[in-house]
Amino acid sequence: MKNTDVFKDFDMVVSITEKTINDQLTHLLRMGTIHPELIITQELDEETDEYKFKVYDSPDDIPRNAKGEPLSATIEVEIQPQVSISSSGKVITFILKFLAGNVWFWKGQGQKAKLVSYDAAGWQYAVTINMDLKQLQKDNLAKDIKVPGFVEDQLNKFMSNMFDVNHLFMNFQSTDLMKFDPEKTDAGKAKDQGVEQLVIFMNFYLKWLTQTGNPFILGYSITQNDQTAIPAEEKVPDSIKPTGTTYTMFHDNVHQHLSTLNFALVTKGGYGTIKSSVDNFESNWISPDDQCDAKMIYAASRFSEEFILKPLYERLRDQTYDKLKEGLTLGPKKEYSEAKQATATGYKFAISDWNIQSDIYQNSFEVKISNHPTEIHYDVKGSMFVYKSKEKNMICTARAWAETRTEWSAKFIIKVVKDKDGHPTLKFEQSCTVDKYQPESGKNTCADVWDGIGGVLSFLTSIFSFLGLNLSSLLDDIFKTQVPGLGNIAIALSNMDDSFNSAVMLPAGGVFFFKNPVADTTGNMALSLTYKTDSQVAVESRKFAQKLEALRTTRKVSLTSVS
Repeated sequence: MKNTDVFKDFDMVVSITEKTINDQLTHLLRMGTIHPELIITQELDEETDEYKFKVYDSPDDIPRNAKGEPLSATIEVEIQPQVSISSSGKVITFILKFLAGNVWFWKGQGQKAKLVSYDAAGWQYAVTINMDLKQLQKDNLAKDIKVPGFVEDQLNKFMSNMFDVNHLFMNFQSTDLMKFDPEKTDAGKAKDQGVEQLVIFMNFYLKWLTQTGNPFILGYSITQNDQTAIPAEEKVPDSIKPTGTTYTMFHDNVHQHLSTLNFALVTKGGYGTIKSSVDNFESNWISPDDQCDAKMIYAASRFSEEFILKPLYERLRDQTYDKLKEGLTLGPKKEYSEAKQATATGYKFAISDWNIQSDIYQNSFEVKISNHPTEIHYDVKGSMFVYKSKEKNMICTARAWAETRTEWSAKFIIKVVKDKDGHPTLKFEQSCTVDKYQPESGKNTCADVWDGIGGVLSFLTSIFSFLGLNLSSLLDDIFKTQVPGLGNIAIALSNMDDSFNSAVMLPAGGVFFFKNPVADTTGNMALSLTYKTDSQVAVESRKFAQKLEALRTTRKVSLTSVS
């Protein structure tokens, strides 16, 4: 589907690159959440005469012969897990690379079979998996999934504040969700016979992970419910408060590392609940020029329209209507959706076009949406024409009239600035000028003997002066009160980082910073996100590296020296 068609059912999209996901797996590996060593044997159970697999913590624990060779088929390797988004949809390819170490596999059949040693550096095992998105409960953290301690604390904090947390993970236990990928699996010199045995070993290992704590989480989606407690300083408008999520993958066949995992979210002020799955996107939300780790995209209805276009339209419509109804015959007010019409560069709005009983009221404006370095501009051009005449039957027909033509322009800018801590934040700027204000009035000759004509003209011109003299202050006031639930648009924009950092969380924690706001001509707005690791990642990685090194120095057998 066309990418922006997603906003027919969803309000926001968070797009995360394959490279970012793999960087997260590396962080988990360095912290020991994913153990970097894989030591498995396939041993014969003499009681049942069946082979059983065993996972060991150290190569010293493996039963060996006098020559130091394992007695059973064995894998002793250092690993590097990765994922590859090889197709669009729900499927991801999980790849376990062997960086160093050895394997012993059986070669031959029956009594002639013998264990043969292979250098396993460069081997890899690949399996395609349908991803699983499930509600996270506290008992998941205790037994089903494996996460760094500081990430667990963050997740518990969300859940204690009544957020709903879903985790997107690789379900290794459900065999119908897994499919071995022969094209991406390589057993080196062991060839096809080695691949066959590797598949059996890996099938056991992946299921074993589900019993001991699955560390292969790709992300957490955090949504709000009716009981969610949010700190006052982190409040955002309902239009960007996530209340539900689903996901899809996008395969980029030109830039594989930019293939994306995409969370599609609904919000409290938007669609509210998930009503359908999200179709495959036709193109990548992220291009090489973006130079980012992820991207947050807001539907026009939840950002440009909610924050700027709709408040502008409604306040301008209501204020002018309420002023003019004292002296003009007017038709009914138009709703925002009735007045809106898309153009090649943005929108135009016909607030009114009434000609009733010689009273004329025409009011319209056009908005051009454009991108500039670190800024989005909403350039507005508006015009109003109001005319009214009064007649009185005397000896002749006395007639007086008044009219005004007003042309105005405004500029609204969303821009990135640095806050007091040097972090990026969004700022709103506005300006308005009345480019033309041309009031005119007159009367016919018969009206010269109309005693009340002066009062009539004074009344008419006083109404119309509002359209020129007070228009600028009217527009200035619009955005101080019009964001539902917050009031000032500046508050909403300053909390935008809470919008995406409280919507999606990566497996190793950390935060996103944004840059380069851009909008298309319909007003869909995107922020490029760069990832910064949690400070605890370095601490935990250093601790685990020291622990692992201490273990290795006390071993009699090392993975790389076994041959």
